[in-house]
Amino acid sequence: MKRVLIVDDDVVIRLTFKKLFDDGEFIVHQAKNVKEAIDALTNNLFDLLLLDLRMPPTGLNAGFQILQRKRKIPLNAGTPVLIISGMFKKDDIHGKIDLEDNIAGILEKPIENEKLEKEVQKIFGG
Repeated sequence: MKRVLIVDDDVVIRLTFKKLFDDGEFIVHQAKNVKEAIDALTNNLFDLLLLDLRMPPTGLNAGFQILQRKRKIPLNAGTPVLIISGMFKKDDIHGKIDLEDNIAGILEKPIENEKLEKEVQKIFGG
């Protein structure tokens, strides 16, 4: 089974994504903020991180804080990241994402379930 961490401050999005991937092929973990995400990444090995960049209280910096910290967590430093975020411009992320972040894709919210499923399957080679 593949282990997925969903990081988003919106409980509806987390539950929707969890339901989408909770099919026996995935073990789904959730985090609603930077602290929970870092704790999960430190203590569990993941095959994929679904990451919202913009979360309170720091807005867009929250996602970048998670990416920076993830680089230094040996357990998940190489884990692929699928960014799923709304209301950002390419200029917002230019220079803030590093090759070490292992960004597998960037999807803008709102995202259709089918598109997300296809992107995840592509990441896993399916």
